Amino acid sequence: WKLWTAVKNFFFDYVPGFTPDSFMSVQKLYEDNAFISIFTAAFTPIPYKIFTITAGVCEIPILTLIAASIIGRGGRFYFVALLMYLFGPTVERWIDRYFNTLTLVFTVLLIGGFVLLNYAFFAQTSDKELYLKDVLLNDSQLSATLKEHPNVQRLTLRRLPNITEYRYLPPLRNLALIEMSMSADALQQIVAQEKIAALDLRFCTGLNAADYQLLQKLKTLTDLKIGGSTVTDDVLGVIAVLPKLTGLTLDDAPITSAGFAEFADKSSAAATLKTLVLNRNSALFDDALLTVKKFPKLERLTVCGMMTTGEFLAKIADNEKMRPKLKRLSLRKTLLTAEYAAALNKYPELVQLDLSGNGIDAETATVISALTNLQEIDLRDCQLDDEVLEQFRKMKCELILGSSEKR
Repeated sequence: WKLWTAVKNFFFDYVPGFTPDSFMSVQKLYEDNAFISIFTAAFTPIPYKIFTITAGVCEIPILTLIAASIIGRGGRFYFVALLMYLFGPTVERWIDRYFNTLTLVFTVLLIGGFVLLNYAFFAQTSDKELYLKDVLLNDSQLSATLKEHPNVQRLTLRRLPNITEYRYLPPLRNLALIEMSMSADALQQIVAQEKIAALDLRFCTGLNAADYQLLQKLKTLTDLKIGGSTVTDDVLGVIAVLPKLTGLTLDDAPITSAGFAEFADKSSAAATLKTLVLNRNSALFDDALLTVKKFPKLERLTVCGMMTTGEFLAKIADNEKMRPKLKRLSLRKTLLTAEYAAALNKYPELVQLDLSGNGIDAETATVISALTNLQEIDLRDCQLDDEVLEQFRKMKCELILGSSEKR
């Protein structure tokens, strides 16, 4: 976006038909369906350059751009060839005169068919969720957009740099504001939505520990995601009073072992927390993770990108009464060893195990493949050699080896 801000006036001045208004219009089209938008521009006389330039700014996947362009441009030429084949050279003058109109009519009919199918099969859910990312909307434009979607229950805004307030929000159940500029006034407007059950404020700038006290007004809040350099031990102390949390996510937060332990001791949600996600909290090691034993109803635990060997699992398992009954465990990109992986057999409720991104040797594989209660194990990006892979293939659970390879 910084590069685009520096060069956008050049494109607006020298590319015919490319204006700030057309740029915004194409952005909105891409939010709905990038492929159909690019295909339409490629097939019809609509200015194609506007769509290709905007595609780069909006970070449309290159494969989407290439595929839609090939089908659109190729379809345009094959359409002419088909008419010539069917009607012979006599149709050439008619094509020269009416081809643009014909392509527009054909495209309208084609897209209209997709719209009807979408309405027939997805009308019940398509208006319930709205996702906006890297869009240059201001506050009034965002309000207008949300008023056009009064039935939205799940709203995600990510990296909208011009948004400073939230004066209008539809009755939401789930709200995610990720990498957004935030203030106490803006958060005050958000907590006025008393029915919000899930709130994501990861990497929002401008908030301090005192501002998080406003979350106490959300009486229905059950799931909270926070993260970034401003999420300190003081913030944990503030959210510890939230009484109904069943899910908590902490990403890239500079929290300490002492702060995390104090949160567990004082947390009003200690008896209700079922899901805990810890991503890349670099100051938390195995000793800090012993704290999870203070969440007796914990069923799902994720630890990602942290220097843990799994020792905390072994120590917690020594006390059957204190051990959480984990059903889903994720240890992605950790330092899991065979010694502590052996403790997993003391968690008989465990049905899903995610070890993606770990280096797994033959000894560790032998220990893990002996777990008989697993229904699914994720081993993506583990770089398994043939010997290790063969051990896992003998398991009766579903084996996930890659984005498209399952057994």
